[in-house]
Amino acid sequence: MYRSQNRGIMAGILAGVFWGTPFLVPMVLANFSGLEITFGRFFFFGLISLLSLPKLIRVMQSLTIREMLQIIILSATGFWLYSLILFMGVRESDGIIASLIIGSLPVTVTLFSRPNFNRRLILGLILIIFGLACLLVYPLVFKANLASLSQVSLRGIILLLIALVMWSWFALANSRFMATHTHIRSLDYSSLIGVVSLIFILPIFVLSHHGTSLLIHPELVKFILWSMVLGFGASWLANIFWAYTAKNCPPSIGGALIISETIFGLVYSFIFSKKRSKVFDVLKFGYVLKFKLVLKFKRVLKFVVCKLLVV
Repeated sequence: MYRSQNRGIMAGILAGVFWGTPFLVPMVLANFSGLEITFGRFFFFGLISLLSLPKLIRVMQSLTIREMLQIIILSATGFWLYSLILFMGVRESDGIIASLIIGSLPVTVTLFSRPNFNRRLILGLILIIFGLACLLVYPLVFKANLASLSQVSLRGIILLLIALVMWSWFALANSRFMATHTHIRSLDYSSLIGVVSLIFILPIFVLSHHGTSLLIHPELVKFILWSMVLGFGASWLANIFWAYTAKNCPPSIGGALIISETIFGLVYSFIFSKKRSKVFDVLKFGYVLKFKLVLKFKRVLKFVVCKLLVV
């Protein structure tokens, strides 16, 4: 049991390594829209998944209509629709800010997974939310004074918050689905998600009339290469790793492992944008403040316990 759980943890971290790239790609492909990047990602994800089509047909035949509807919803909330909203949010804000907002996934997953909320978690959640607020306000105010608080930036943050809620729900729903469908292999599940995502994103892209401009784009080769990275690494391979994690780890551990996505997303964004000094300023501003508050609370708690023991 412990061995499979440890493997699940390692698989979750590897998924985070690949999931960090979507925070970087919208900045690298700055001349492409969020819809074009989403299409490129799931076009190659779908192509790779189609290689195992004969096996997928047998898997789909064993599923009920309700189970297929669940997979369709999971593919939207965790993949193609989530990615579209995420890319739009990154484009209209910043990869660093996006990583920090999505970095609150462990908090939201914890909240969503506890219908009977434990009051002992209130202080910790307040501190985390306050720290995230500091991390968001600091770069907005000090990066370009009040000019950064424009409608574009706020719209980007709203899109990222929507993506946060979607993936929080997906993390729990996906974990429950995999736990109750152990007969579906992680590889087959990833390929099935890829095919479903391609079926939905392809007509949306065609109806948007982006195809012609994309084919004659001067940076088409660059777009294809990064789309392959997203399609193979951040989608197909990462989904295999995460499906294994969902099968072998409880939601509480899975929620904590999601932070690896944020860490790698921050690292990639920092390296690309060359904002290392600003990065450390942001992290110190938020996390040092959280550390001081937690330390102060521990001292107060220790004082109260000592007084009770004396009495």
